[in-house]
Amino acid sequence: MPVPLGGLNVILAGDMWQLPPPRGTFLGDVLWEWLTQGKTKKVAHTIHGQELIWGKAPDGIHGMTELVECEPTQDIWLQSLQNEVRNGALSETNHAFLHGFATVVPGSWNGQRLCNQAACQKLLREKAAPEAILRSECDVCKNERQSKARVADGSAEASAKFAGQKVFSPQMP
Repeated sequence: MPVPLGGLNVILAGDMWQLPPPRGTFLGDVLWEWLTQGKTKKVAHTIHGQELIWGKAPDGIHGMTELVECEPTQDIWLQSLQNEVRNGALSETNHAFLHGFATVVPGSWNGQRLCNQAACQKLLREKAAPEAILRSECDVCKNERQSKARVADGSAEASAKFAGQKVFSPQMP
C-alpha cells in the first residue's frame, strides 16, 4: 500500500499569510465536509491533498506549531516592511526603497528613527524633494538605501549587484 510522502518524516514550513493559489484549492483550507457536514464537488487529488494536511494519523500531518513573532531579524525596517506586505499595505516609501528609487525620507529612515546627521534630520524636517534627498543624504543613509534595494530588474548591473543575495524579481514565474 502506498504511504503518503514516501514514508518519510517531513517538516513543512510556510507563511500562512501568503496569497491563495491563483487557481485550484489551497491545501491548507479546512476540508469542506468538516465545515458543512456535506459532500464536496472538489476533484479527487484536491481532496487527497487536503486529507494529507487535515487527515488523521497515520496518513495526515501529526501536528502544527504557529510562530507568532518575527524572530529572524532585529532590523526594524525589515520587520515593518514584512508587516506591510503581509497586510497588503505596502507604503509608497517602502516600494521605492525596494526598487532603489528616490524617497521622501533619507535612506536610513526605518519608520521610527534616522541617522544622527544634522543634514539628514533637516531634509526630513523640511520635507525635501526625493531627488534632493538622494543628492544630499549622508554616506550612512546612502549605504542604508542601497541595502534596502532588493528588487532585481533583470539587467546585467542588477545581476552583478545581487550576486549571492536573496532578491525579489518581478520577472520570476
